[in-house]
Amino acid sequence: MGKVLVSWLGVEKDFNPDGSVNLTGPTINFYKHYYEYDFHVLLVTEDNVEKGLQFKKTIDEKFNNIFIILKPQAVEGVHWNLKQVKHVSEQVLMELKDYQIDILFSTGSAIMKIAWFMAHYTLNLNTRLLQIIKQEESISRKRPDLYILDFETSDIPLEVLVRQHITGRDYTQDLILTPSIQRIYDKAFKIAQSVDAHIFLTGPRGIGKLTLAKYIHQSSVREKRPFNTLDCAAYPEQEIEYRLLGFKKGAFPGAISDSKGLLVDSHGGTLYLENFDQLSYRLQNIIYRFMDDGFVHPIIGRDKKVNVRFIFGINERMKNALDKGTIMPELYYRVGLSLHLPGLADLPVDERQTIIKIVNERKAKSYHKRSPLNLCRELMDFLISYNFPANFIELQTIFDNLYIFAEGDTACVDLLPDYINLEKQPSSYSLDDIEKLHIEKVLRIFKGNKSRTARALGVALNTLKKKINDYNIDIDAIIKEAKS
Repeated sequence: MGKVLVSWLGVEKDFNPDGSVNLTGPTINFYKHYYEYDFHVLLVTEDNVEKGLQFKKTIDEKFNNIFIILKPQAVEGVHWNLKQVKHVSEQVLMELKDYQIDILFSTGSAIMKIAWFMAHYTLNLNTRLLQIIKQEESISRKRPDLYILDFETSDIPLEVLVRQHITGRDYTQDLILTPSIQRIYDKAFKIAQSVDAHIFLTGPRGIGKLTLAKYIHQSSVREKRPFNTLDCAAYPEQEIEYRLLGFKKGAFPGAISDSKGLLVDSHGGTLYLENFDQLSYRLQNIIYRFMDDGFVHPIIGRDKKVNVRFIFGINERMKNALDKGTIMPELYYRVGLSLHLPGLADLPVDERQTIIKIVNERKAKSYHKRSPLNLCRELMDFLISYNFPANFIELQTIFDNLYIFAEGDTACVDLLPDYINLEKQPSSYSLDDIEKLHIEKVLRIFKGNKSRTARALGVALNTLKKKINDYNIDIDAIIKEAKS
């Protein structure tokens, strides 16, 4: 295995105030006493490329065994922008993953050091953090001391700390993050940090796949680049191809000017393809090939190399789409990541209650009411048990009806939209009956497995066992049904 040294150019420590190279600076001291590497990858910000070239020239003149590879990096805010510095540092390390990597920790800004530390502990590469101490401060005073830095690990996720301290805003502030949904957004944040990872978002209509896609984009280093969307069910196949690859004026009705296409326009950013399972295999294969080489082959014009993160939205579980043949298997396995957003009816009863309460409070503010509507018992029971075919969109619409038509401060089932047939709803709206039905439903999903059911419901296993006993749920019949 080869051995490589990596560091940021130390503009303050490796240069003198007059702009000349500091021949007693930390990097040159390291060269003199400890350098035994195949080469040194020296990262330099774009505004300091000239200094980087000056440093390399000095080293070439004074040392015969040191080969420096300068790597200019486009980073804005090296003293405060941890997200960008971390991203480019990780990219360089990943390119060197086949080497033993020693990171010279002594140079660069404080943010650069934090980025090295985080990369060391999160990338699982063969890395070490090295710190060189000035000769006059060393123990022997004969040469600079070299320390291999080590740290105790903790249970605090490093990625969460990055999000908390560098974005300055919470992208989830308008969402209703119940425990089930929060877990999905936590996973989405981790995916967002892997800048080139593509992903499938699955789940029924109206549950918020577009919102989750935006969150992934905004939580990554791509956030300042374009976020584009295309509904694959809204246009004919040929028009979708034109919109992706670019088109000339008059290519189809409504094409009133030339377009470079969404793939090129999304360079550096994210392209969300809604209803992706509505695309033909031919168009899915175009996306598949693009993901391999990054080249856009426009219908007219030259090929262009661009970098795009794809987020694919489909309205059912991935297994169902694969079984039906609506998703090209090779493309799915190429992506390899998916997150499923459950429908409102699939959430635990207590989470549905929380969502209803919060939507009611928000609607009160949007309609300039002093307080939320009082929901009569029959209406509250209905909302908890209703299956919400259109999920959050439908829930919002129902509350619009309630606030528009309510005469006083109380709303009941007579204010529900006309399309809802109460006669087809469950005969009992008691919370106990609704909870029993929901527990039975989840038990069937997991074929009677109590441990998995308890995790899905967000309750302790003993709590689930007690409820099964209290509600006289026939667990044996559910297991037998699953086997049949």
